[in-house]
Amino acid sequence: MDLRFSNLPSFVTVIMACISLVASLPADSRSFQQIMKLLTIPQTPERFMETVGPGLFVEEFSVKTCNKTAPIQGTASLTPDPIVVPGNVTVEFLGSVGVNVTSPTKAVLKVEKKVFVWVEIPCVDNLGSCTYVDGCSMIPFKAGQPCPAPLSTYNLPCTCPFQQGTYHLPKSTVEIPQTGLPEWLTDGDYKINVQLYDTSDAQLACFDIVVSLTK
Repeated sequence: MDLRFSNLPSFVTVIMACISLVASLPADSRSFQQIMKLLTIPQTPERFMETVGPGLFVEEFSVKTCNKTAPIQGTASLTPDPIVVPGNVTVEFLGSVGVNVTSPTKAVLKVEKKVFVWVEIPCVDNLGSCTYVDGCSMIPFKAGQPCPAPLSTYNLPCTCPFQQGTYHLPKSTVEIPQTGLPEWLTDGDYKINVQLYDTSDAQLACFDIVVSLTK
């Protein structure tokens, strides 16, 4: 397979970083530092690379269920694609919630970045591949207070409990600021697996998300 990269120096840098990571000592602290250094290298989203062989690269934003029998199902669309940070995005989602979702609800996230190969992003400061004992407590809004737009515009909830029903957010514009973003959130392709569980450890939802970022 013939691959022609539009940014060869960047590609070489990534290869060297991968070699450095593999050759690093097994000590946890050193390995962690190597991984985080690798993740901060900006990458060109693969759809912008010149290549032959369709279907081999990340092509577009997508949200897919990984458990079709789970009580929570949904789809979403997002533009622009790739997302430009900072900037505005237009988002739309349609979801069905088959049970009442109450606190505590465990949330398990696995976040990966494509750096020549897919590299799992560690959990740092509650961001990355983290397990949250209660995902409801991580929502940055307080019960009893008005939800921010555009959720409030369409009477959509933003805190637990989420009642059984159908939720639809029509196409709406949301701003993504520059400040407060983690250091590893640089240009590139990302995969996110999200799983939710109730107190009996029954799975409520499972989604695979693919998203690309650029600046």
